[in-house]
Amino acid sequence: CFSCPGPDDAARKAGLRLDIPDSLKPAASGKLPIVPGNIAASELIKRITLKSGALQMPPAETGHPLTSSEIQTITEWIKSGAKYEQHWAFIPPKRAALPTSPEAKAWSSHPVDLFVSSAMRRFGLHPSPDTDKRTLLRRAALDLTGIPPTPDEINAFVADKRPDAYARQVDRLLASPAYGEHWARVWMDLARYADSKGYEKDLGRSIWRWRDWVTDAYNADIPYDRFSMLQLAGDLIPDASEEDKIATAFHRNTPTNDEGGTDDEEFRTIAVKDRVDTTGQVWMGLTFGCAKCHTHKYDPITQTDYYRFYAIWNQTEDADRYDDGPTLSGPTASQKAELARLEVSKNSLSKEIRSGDVARTSAFQKWSDAQSAQGTWKRILPTNITSINGAKGTPRPDRAIVVSGPHARTEAFTLTLPLQEQTAAIRLDILKDKSLPNMGPGRSGNDQNVVTSEVTLQEKTPRGTLLPLRIIAAKADIEQGGWPAEDTFDGKPGSGWAFSPENNRQHAIVFDLERSIGAGSQLVVKLEFNYPELSAGCFALSTSGTQQASNTVQPPGIAELLLVPDAERTAEMQEFIDTAFLASYPDGAAYLNRLNKLKVAEKAIRDNFPNTPIMRELATKQARVTKLHNRGSFLDQGAVVTAALPGMFGKPAVANPSRLDAAKWLFSPENPLTARVAVNRIWARLFGRGLVETEEDFGTQGAQPSHPELLDYLAVTYSDDLKYSQKALLKMLVTSRTYRQSAVRSDVARRVDPENRWLSGMPRVRLSAEVIRDQALAVSGLLAKKLGGPPVMPPQPPGIWKTPYSGMQWVTSTGDDRYRRGIYTYWRRSNPYPSMLTFDTGQGDVCTMRRIRTNTPLQALVTMNDPVYVEAAGALAAGALKIPMDARGRVQWMFE
Repeated sequence: CFSCPGPDDAARKAGLRLDIPDSLKPAASGKLPIVPGNIAASELIKRITLKSGALQMPPAETGHPLTSSEIQTITEWIKSGAKYEQHWAFIPPKRAALPTSPEAKAWSSHPVDLFVSSAMRRFGLHPSPDTDKRTLLRRAALDLTGIPPTPDEINAFVADKRPDAYARQVDRLLASPAYGEHWARVWMDLARYADSKGYEKDLGRSIWRWRDWVTDAYNADIPYDRFSMLQLAGDLIPDASEEDKIATAFHRNTPTNDEGGTDDEEFRTIAVKDRVDTTGQVWMGLTFGCAKCHTHKYDPITQTDYYRFYAIWNQTEDADRYDDGPTLSGPTASQKAELARLEVSKNSLSKEIRSGDVARTSAFQKWSDAQSAQGTWKRILPTNITSINGAKGTPRPDRAIVVSGPHARTEAFTLTLPLQEQTAAIRLDILKDKSLPNMGPGRSGNDQNVVTSEVTLQEKTPRGTLLPLRIIAAKADIEQGGWPAEDTFDGKPGSGWAFSPENNRQHAIVFDLERSIGAGSQLVVKLEFNYPELSAGCFALSTSGTQQASNTVQPPGIAELLLVPDAERTAEMQEFIDTAFLASYPDGAAYLNRLNKLKVAEKAIRDNFPNTPIMRELATKQARVTKLHNRGSFLDQGAVVTAALPGMFGKPAVANPSRLDAAKWLFSPENPLTARVAVNRIWARLFGRGLVETEEDFGTQGAQPSHPELLDYLAVTYSDDLKYSQKALLKMLVTSRTYRQSAVRSDVARRVDPENRWLSGMPRVRLSAEVIRDQALAVSGLLAKKLGGPPVMPPQPPGIWKTPYSGMQWVTSTGDDRYRRGIYTYWRRSNPYPSMLTFDTGQGDVCTMRRIRTNTPLQALVTMNDPVYVEAAGALAAGALKIPMDARGRVQWMFE
């Protein structure tokens, strides 16, 4: 009924609302819909008992007449006083008392069993016997790791007569790295994971480091509240690490549209709405997205609530860019290990170079002195650095400034330089740094050019007086056409100095001052970078006692670095110096050759750092204004809304909440849904159906819980006792006798409860697509055990990737990569891996809360004809032929 007399103001008919106690008041007609305890006076009863006519409710044209039992329920409710309560899922869970019936206790004292036994006995059902040990271990292994046990593991378990033999096996399985891989796949469905961007071109996306982060998090048993907080707002926690930021790629799995002519803002807003909808479904089990176009028809979520929550997620830097920015470039664990090994080798070689005989040391010193003599500049370390749009400037040991933090479209820095000597000219070096995309010198990942728009100088006297200081000439080592050096002090913010086509090199520009500044004063320098996104990622300022604009300007080189004291030099600086010396030293060729080999190896690794899309907040000054979208259209925007958490459980006491506040609110005592939804999802993966079957909808239109007391008992236990440890919860569930029952049920049970909702036997559920494939590879001996890394391309039928919009090719992997677990298979949204799609995987376009199982002839054809299964069958047969026994023995071995 709620679609008409319900929460939505716009859809409400006759001013009547039935979902809250307001229904006890007169309707627009003046009649009383409900009179508690009085059936005859209640207009509602008259309307729902009519068989025809305009007053019949619900109207006949809706096609949803009430059943006689529903009418009877409403009638009895009014008779009993028409007491209103909140929807069950919106009331905080309380730990229900354990059933105490002797029948329940006779079977098991395990909390899960007590609730399940009590429920099944209401229908005259009884538990099935425990299954055999072989079946039990296989069941647990597939549920916990997605990999079947080996015959040796089964035989060892069968022979183990200790009372805790099964619990030991559960602990072993939970400690296996395969556990994290298996459960990461579940979470990847929720995150709409794919290795491509989606839409027309559906080009590749490097986001697999997030997939590895999830796997590692499960294996480390990071508590669910922490696990969630890092993915929703890891970049906002204090001292966020690289791994914390990679975790935020959860919400960067949203598709981006690279098709020419599309509106980036349209698809940015689509992505933000998807994040709101996904957050509501994954953590709260609510169809939150229904409110993007209108107030929710059934649950207490207004359209204003939706866009106030949307405003929280509307402040991130990503904007449907081709480069998927912002991204985090960094090494994987194996790359870190290899770089560390190369660094040890380079340090060893550097010591060898610097510790030669006296003559050689003398030669280096002479060369060093000669190089230093060429330098007329003194690099100054600023005492104060500020920016207008939130970028952060951090000094390097060579007194250069590395820029990090928000990458705004424009930026400006103000720096204060203490002067120890007479100064008549200054020099600005635009430098590279390993922290920058492609090492810079610009901050953009697509174009390393830098446009220095305006340079403004002031002298701060020893007394603190600020005096203007005019630049009279400028010269650079290179000038881009139309972007000369002198445009940096022309007073026009739209002009400036740039250096294309030498975008990826270091450059320098010098400025002569109208008058000299004496020692003891300070030089205040303002650097403006006004061209969109082309700001400097690393720069340095130096001074000279004589004017320099009439001289040849050399790009940054050895002379400047040699002025940095040895103790302050980084390994990279010393390596640069050593290389320059060896190139000019007669006996340096052999050393130089060894050093170059190490550098080539290092570059090869750094060139292959994955760029992972991450979440990052806009600078405060760039914060977006959020408006309500009429009918959900970003082109038809209404009233301005401010960020706020949903008020469906009472008004949260958080002003101007951030994503981090939203993550904390999900796990606050005021939120009754998060723990329930999480335990229900885990239960469903073990038993084939959730205690609430509609995992995606805990609202008023969702299914009622089959075992409400058990659901709440598990929710409170998970949050309060187990501190959100998924491994502890899984151990609790799989050690219950409910889980250990045989799947063979009695005839009575199959007749009374054909869908096995009351669990009088272990449900028989087909394995997931990935597990079907992985277990085939495992039993054949082909399955590769390698953890993590880029996605692979196992065999698939030819031609699936033929598309006019991209030249991407499916290049079948070789070696072990051909036989890796399904979690690592390259997943392209427009062309998903066909054999797994046939077994009901999602496509990765939207959050998949649960896979709906189908049974089709195509599934049999996959296992008969797909190359993976053909190769697995061949490998299993080859293994059988190596065993010295007859055909019957080999068949028995293969079956086991």
